[in-house]
Amino acid sequence: MLDILRLKKNTAGIRQKVREVVPDGNLSACLTCGACASGCPATGLMDMDPRKFLRMAVLGLDEELERHPWVWACTMCKRCYDVCPMHLNIPQLVYYLRSQWPRSERPKGILGSCDHHIKSRGGAMGVPFEDFKFTVEDLAEECRQQEGFEDLKADIDREGAFFALNQNSREPVTEPDELLPLWKILHTAGADWTYYSDMWGGENYCMFLADDTSWETIVRAQAAHIDKLGCKVFLNTECGHSFFAVWSGLQRFKIPHKFEFKASLNTMPNGSGRENFPSIPTGIPRASNSRFRTPAILSENPWEIPWPRT
Repeated sequence: MLDILRLKKNTAGIRQKVREVVPDGNLSACLTCGACASGCPATGLMDMDPRKFLRMAVLGLDEELERHPWVWACTMCKRCYDVCPMHLNIPQLVYYLRSQWPRSERPKGILGSCDHHIKSRGGAMGVPFEDFKFTVEDLAEECRQQEGFEDLKADIDREGAFFALNQNSREPVTEPDELLPLWKILHTAGADWTYYSDMWGGENYCMFLADDTSWETIVRAQAAHIDKLGCKVFLNTECGHSFFAVWSGLQRFKIPHKFEFKASLNTMPNGSGRENFPSIPTGIPRASNSRFRTPAILSENPWEIPWPRT
């Protein structure tokens, strides 16, 4: 059945604004092919999909779009952008509309996480740095009681370390033992790393909130602190949104920095007898053997992790 759009008033304000602020935002170039809707995980939610949303913007249905809650169902995964034959930046249309909502009316969960991050200068959980520091030190001391890890280090703000790592702020609070596998791998690989203290949380819900000011505050503080420590590489240990928040934020807000930013904890494909597990960061010197086994490190079933080539 055809979905009939009834035009009340054609203002085209949103369409024009997006074209002004987004280089690839000429929404009128849409072919209505539907490729965007076919791969969108939010298609069908609230009786909306990317093609319909874009067509409404083109037709000037600004009033219907300005407070449409579907913008918060969008995951900002950019699949629609990747498959669009005209390369129209639909996610930026969604982002723009999010930014037009009064801040107090935006989703409470995302809003609260963003505010916790800014207030605590840690992460979205609002964990004070002192608590994070205590957890790291206590867990590292416990780990050093295990054979083979007597010299394990989990430093915070160590100047001159090669890698600066972020950390999901939920794990130190709810699943502290989840920090250990990565520490053990880095220790075994001989990596020179440290956590940083200012805005140490890897997540960035302020980006999802379309709060540019807070998004910039987080990334700018991270960049300044890591440069102050003299680290060569900022190593993202969080998921894709965390990587994008930093990578895009550095460019979007023209933030100066001296480090190289890497997302080097990629997930291995599933295989027989294997589990998804982060690979060793690139840039770590090779061992004499190009492969090494993890059971002695992680007490897991035997399988091998490829050692990265430098």
